[in-house]
Amino acid sequence: MSDQPNELQIQEKILKLQKDAASVEKTIADIENMRSETARNIPEVEHLKSETILNLAKAREAGTKAVINTVQ
Repeated sequence: MSDQPNELQIQEKILKLQKDAASVEKTIADIENMRSETARNIPEVEHLKSETILNLAKAREAGTKAVINTVQ
């Protein structure tokens, strides 16, 4: 009996490698989709941060006015 792999074993290994390669390609595509989604979300997050800062400033101003009005 020969230690050489037979044709069927070679075909099975090729098929497994093809499946592994397809799985890696899918993972790469998923990562690229996540990266582009993240890149799209960054400007929105920056906008929300500045909006939150503005809202906090308005709330502080309103709080300060309320204190002044109740003291008088």
